[in-house]
Amino acid sequence: MGNGLAGRLKRSLQLWSHVMRTFAKKPLSWAKLDTNARSRPGAENELRRLGESYKKRPIHPLIAKLDGTMVDGTRRVIGLGLIGEKEAEFLVTDEDLKPEDIIEIGLITAMHRADLTGYEKWQGCLKILERHPGWLGKDLAAHLNIDPSMVPRLMAASNTVSAVQEAFKAAGIN
Repeated sequence: MGNGLAGRLKRSLQLWSHVMRTFAKKPLSWAKLDTNARSRPGAENELRRLGESYKKRPIHPLIAKLDGTMVDGTRRVIGLGLIGEKEAEFLVTDEDLKPEDIIEIGLITAMHRADLTGYEKWQGCLKILERHPGWLGKDLAAHLNIDPSMVPRLMAASNTVSAVQEAFKAAGIN
């Protein structure tokens, strides 16, 4: 095999062809929790909201090694436990991951996740509220699994003149 890009790609594909990944329902107690790159998982109320959100719509998989060592999703597992869930579906891999590989995966996951701007959050909330006439801020908060005190901040631009709203959009501020 060559040392160029094609050779590296071929070697990489050969390595990946031997990796097993499968979804399996497991008890939460199976998961070996570690905050990996985080110094602490977060506040309990935040973790509960994360658990509720994940239960409602599990978009990103909980990833674990065969022995239950968490690769990605520790905060979601903690949140699910806090709301009384006993099991969840995990993406289980037999990939030979060292502790530094797991930290790298967590860092990459967190650092490449781009937050929405304040304007984008406001516009998203407006679209949800348009679909649900009569909803109050508390309804929106429950729907999004966020603290109700966040809704007035998210919706503050609604109480401004259009020139301020356009500046909010152009600035891309949070």
